[in-house]
Amino acid sequence: MSFEINLNDDNGSSIDGFMQWSARGTQDGSIAPGNFYISDSGEKSTFESIKKDGVIFDIYNMKTGWNKWEGTANLWEWNENLVDWKASPGEDWKQGLQMEVSDGTQVYIWRQSGTAVMQGMSKLAKLINGNATGKLPKVKLKSAEPIKFKSGTSTNVPIFEILSWEDRPFPLEARQDMNKSGDDAEF
Repeated sequence: MSFEINLNDDNGSSIDGFMQWSARGTQDGSIAPGNFYISDSGEKSTFESIKKDGVIFDIYNMKTGWNKWEGTANLWEWNENLVDWKASPGEDWKQGLQMEVSDGTQVYIWRQSGTAVMQGMSKLAKLINGNATGKLPKVKLKSAEPIKFKSGTSTNVPIFEILSWEDRPFPLEARQDMNKSGDDAEF
């Protein structure tokens, strides 16, 4: 008699890591200020593709909402659509987003909140609005724009440019098909 078990460590998600914006650099010094990085299994590396060749933003499956850290939990309250924002669920909640990003061969999740991220996406939305006709934007990080708050603190906002409009690459197509079939676990 034999026993087998498959815990399906990756939840069938086919995600290659998480993309994050680092406005001020990471605390461990591994990522310089004004850079995106990929985090996978605790390892961080600067996401060079977004600065060199650009990456595909899956704007059609993007979500926006409210985020709050509570103890060790990262809580999200998602909006019903990309146009209408729900009222803030309460104190200490920040606006944020989630979308899949592909460099053509791999898929990353960008799930992040905060002023820098939302201002960067707001500027990109002005370039997208009226131009998205079923294709996805290939986006490049052009620069990081410093902004100062009234409190005296500052941050860096990602400034994007759209290089082209592309058909959905296979890795994003496969993820979309998986999500439609319901086989993908919530992450």
